[in-house]
Amino acid sequence: MSNLFIAIEGIDGCGKTTVTKKLAERLKGICFKTPSGFLANFRKYFENAPALIRFAYFITATIISSFEIRKLLKNDHVICDRYIYSTWIYHIVYGLRFLQNIPLDKILPISKPHITFLLIVNEEERKKRISERKTTRKDRDSETLALVQEKYCSFDNLVKINTVNFSADQVVNEILTYL
Repeated sequence: MSNLFIAIEGIDGCGKTTVTKKLAERLKGICFKTPSGFLANFRKYFENAPALIRFAYFITATIISSFEIRKLLKNDHVICDRYIYSTWIYHIVYGLRFLQNIPLDKILPISKPHITFLLIVNEEERKKRISERKTTRKDRDSETLALVQEKYCSFDNLVKINTVNFSADQVVNEILTYL
């Protein structure tokens, strides 16, 4: 069996990072976060940039991450915390509507995940999780995140898992039933 490339997608507070780490542990794989490497150091400069500039940064980071992932897959499973759907969907919501007309799965020179999971959360649970974090990163507004989650849900090829009332370990167990 070849190594698996699994992407975990969803809005802030849905459990992506925790589930990605736990799934990587269970599969004895590599937990990979995008943007990665040296590009991760520049995220703070692009996070609040105009949408097109922000998109250019994130799409470049995803393409470069794809090459890194391809190398890692030779020896290990790779479980990725955010990948192409995050870049695409957030930027559609941020105003780059032209992306809706581009076939995401056909045009980019990137490695394709074997399976992509979308973790879904309601607003109340999301806010609770964000408040429990030990980070100073500003939470995005609820209205934008609701639009992002709605857009994610419009993609039929994502395996959707509702994380409300489930521990990260329970979500990982659910993911493992698909593998």
